[in-house]
Amino acid sequence: MFKGAIHLHSVYSDGDFTLAELREALVADGCSFACMADHAEYFDRLMTREYVDECASLSDDRSRFIPGFEYSCYEGMHVLGLGVAEAAGTQDPQEVIR
Repeated sequence: MFKGAIHLHSVYSDGDFTLAELREALVADGCSFACMADHAEYFDRLMTREYVDECASLSDDRSRFIPGFEYSCYEGMHVLGLGVAEAAGTQDPQEVIR
């Protein structure tokens, strides 16, 4: 069985910890994966690339860091994209999901 965390925010958006700090705490607690969900609206193309690369650099045989975004859509709806590595560029939930 795998132990991990889903829907985490880092200092890339409104979280309190860096990706490295999150990894350290999660590995210490026996977690083997983390699915990130930082707010997409904080990211531009360059920052997205840095984020995805940092998630990859923190992944090894003990733990995987999976990049992802939380997209704010119309009427307060949020769409979670785990393993997604790009911004949607829209608030239309159907377009975000595509």
